[in-house]
Amino acid sequence: MRRRALRLSQRRLGERVGVTFQQIQKYESGSQRLSVVRLLAIAGALDCSVGELLDLPGGGLEAVSVYEPATEEERVLCEAFTQISDPRLRRTVLALVAQLAALEVRSASGMPPTSKRP
Repeated sequence: MRRRALRLSQRRLGERVGVTFQQIQKYESGSQRLSVVRLLAIAGALDCSVGELLDLPGGGLEAVSVYEPATEEERVLCEAFTQISDPRLRRTVLALVAQLAALEVRSASGMPPTSKRP
């Protein structure tokens, strides 16, 4: 498993992608499904491709476009993201987008935003 090979705790991985370590446990055990956005964030946090994360032959998915942008904004965002070569910066961008999306979902459902305390 990639996380273990990197000697990364579930808590630390969760921090990198904006979820709790319990959520990472659920993803790893298969008891909780995850979205493509979360899968991309986890792959970014582990500095690997989605294909490698899913243990597909030859890294899988690398030669396959898994997402076709539906709007001009999505196309611009995807294009700009591909221009970022620094893995740490890519992880930061993914985590930011995932957190903003989570805030949007919480807001749309009428739930108050969560606050993280140091």
